[in-house]
Amino acid sequence: MRRSFAASYPSHSLPTGVLSVLVHALFLALLFFGLDWQNHPPEPVQAELWSGMPPPAKVVKAEPVVPVVPVEPADETPASAPEPEHVKKPAPAIPAPTRASSSVTKPDIATEREKKTKDLVAKKIEDELREIELKKAQQDAKLREIDREQKEKQKSEAALKEQALKAQAQKEQADEKRLAQLQRDADARAAQTQSDANINVLKSFSERIKAKIKSNTIVSPSVTSGASATVKFVVLPDGSVLEGSIRVVQSSGQNAYDESIKRAIIASQPLPLPDDLVLRRELRDLSITFTNI
Repeated sequence: MRRSFAASYPSHSLPTGVLSVLVHALFLALLFFGLDWQNHPPEPVQAELWSGMPPPAKVVKAEPVVPVVPVEPADETPASAPEPEHVKKPAPAIPAPTRASSSVTKPDIATEREKKTKDLVAKKIEDELREIELKKAQQDAKLREIDREQKEKQKSEAALKEQALKAQAQKEQADEKRLAQLQRDADARAAQTQSDANINVLKSFSERIKAKIKSNTIVSPSVTSGASATVKFVVLPDGSVLEGSIRVVQSSGQNAYDESIKRAIIASQPLPLPDDLVLRRELRDLSITFTNI
């Protein structure tokens, strides 16, 4: 039977081979475009994490697509011609289960790594910020301490300066008081010296006035020895005696002797006086006691 079948269609072997090539080409094209072999980048895949392995996916066999091939006229190709053995329908390719799991696991690992990297970067930034804030706080505290020390130093220096000024003022006041006391003592000594000198000068001129008046006294023989009279009178700055100022404040008891003293005072003008006008004023009011020897 086989020999007769092969012998019956010797002239149609070439078209059958061409038909087989076309069918294979169409099937490969369908596989190529059906498996989405494209060159564009894969879209992001969202995956869920499972505590265990998921159950294996059920494989659904795809129905083979039979391409429509134009048929040659019936007179050339017998209708009952069997399909050659080498043109068999290929079994549909079963997708590998590992591809889906790897596509799900790899993005999860990348996302986890990216999250850990972000957490590390955020923690590093937070640590650096905390360290910067700590250094700033320490620097602020150090600046405050320096400012406090400077203020205390300035306050101490101001207090010392104030104490020095107060001590200097007290010393100056003490020196002024001491100098004033010394000046008063010197003035007192000078005044005492001058007073003593003035007293001596006044005493000297008083004796000279008395001697001059006594030299001009003419005592009557009737006047007894030892008669004493005190006479008071006013001497003007030119040495003259103020008229009417002579008076006997203590009489000798002998009128002749008292009157002789009055006449002697008038006769002794001008009386001797010092050159200093102040001392002359000291000798203005004189009270002299005369005694007859």
